[in-house]
Amino acid sequence: MIEAVQAVAGLGGMALAASFGLGVAARKFYVPVDPKVDEIDDALPHANCGACGFPGCRPFATAVAKGDAETDGCPVGGAGTAMEVAKIMGMEVVEGSSDPLVAMVYCAGGTHNASDKMVYEGPHDCRTLALIGGGQKDCSFACIGLGTCTVECPFDAIHMNAFLLPEVDYTRCTGCRICAEVCPKNVIDMVPITQDVHIACSSHDKGKATKSVCLVGCIACNKCVKACPVDAIAINSDLAEIDYTKCDNCGECIQVCPTDIIVNYSHKRKQAAELAALAAA
Repeated sequence: MIEAVQAVAGLGGMALAASFGLGVAARKFYVPVDPKVDEIDDALPHANCGACGFPGCRPFATAVAKGDAETDGCPVGGAGTAMEVAKIMGMEVVEGSSDPLVAMVYCAGGTHNASDKMVYEGPHDCRTLALIGGGQKDCSFACIGLGTCTVECPFDAIHMNAFLLPEVDYTRCTGCRICAEVCPKNVIDMVPITQDVHIACSSHDKGKATKSVCLVGCIACNKCVKACPVDAIAINSDLAEIDYTKCDNCGECIQVCPTDIIVNYSHKRKQAAELAALAAA
């Protein structure tokens, strides 16, 4: 009996000493937390997608509070979140300074339009196939079509259509850039959601070469450049490109394009705007 009491007393003494040591250590090594971190963290959307370059919203908030990250570094939150974070940091806020960004697929070379140079059997991943001769398409700039972007999108905002081309759901897209970063062909980029007109091609081949492998590729004919009333289109390395800071969505370029590669996504933008309005109501 005495031995049992002594054992319990010994264990109790050890526990008391350990708790005292932990208390001393906690005080000695305590690192004060900037209250702004909590405020910034509360203002973030908490998608924890990593699009900001940090492993989650809390690490991003900590970096902003320390001055190691920009206040507008959260693409998911967009301009609204950037303004809120800037206010918390005591910085000047300019309302309406930028439009939300969404993903745009710059390729229309699906199975119905573009030819293949081989039959691929292997891991269902665009990045893997890109290492094998640049992909299965005859056009070396074309979307590979295995849907890696759809798998990696944390918001279920991209889906493959019947022709194995990714299509963006603008009611879900947050502009996080993850799809663009995983695309080995760089056919996805971010554009202002207010922009309707796009040239859905990434080929820098000469017009004749492009036409031989894709029915809808840009052939750099210059017709869109001449038709644009605001000088928003230019040919760069055999590919027509739109300057979105100038484009007014007039659609004149669409009318003259011989390969129908210039598209108007106004219906998708309106769909997203209607959904946003319903959510805000």
